[in-house]
Amino acid sequence: FKTGFDTLKPLIALTDAFFVNKEEAQLLVNNNQPLDVPELCKKLKETVRGVAVVTDGMNGSWAYDGEKMFHQDAHPLPPVERTGAGDSYGTAFISALYHGKSFADALTWGSLNGASVVQYVGPHAGLLTKEQMETWHAAEPEFRPEEVTF
Repeated sequence: FKTGFDTLKPLIALTDAFFVNKEEAQLLVNNNQPLDVPELCKKLKETVRGVAVVTDGMNGSWAYDGEKMFHQDAHPLPPVERTGAGDSYGTAFISALYHGKSFADALTWGSLNGASVVQYVGPHAGLLTKEQMETWHAAEPEFRPEEVTF
């Protein structure tokens, strides 16, 4: 039974958006030296067909498409309970792309949906509809990702 990044590479290479948290990314790239999140994104993008996304809790999230990298701060709402944060982030990110948004906007949608879900106990309460997402996104124009230069 084989495990690790090399085993998963054929599947990861088919993904349009690949989501992992920082700890998972570090394990996947199998690096003996800890890497910062932008470096992890770059290493993952070597395999991912589309966008590599790495989340890091209250430190926010990063996405890299091979040309541009963005960092989105975590939303400052204090969490009540974190169950469902990552899954709600991923669903909103994919939804944004489906609706023609940029991957930079998708980072914001993911962060907003995650922030909403962690205001409740359990993984389902707080999930935002498209309309709720667009309203919140428009109401906080200052909450946008910054491009990371390297």
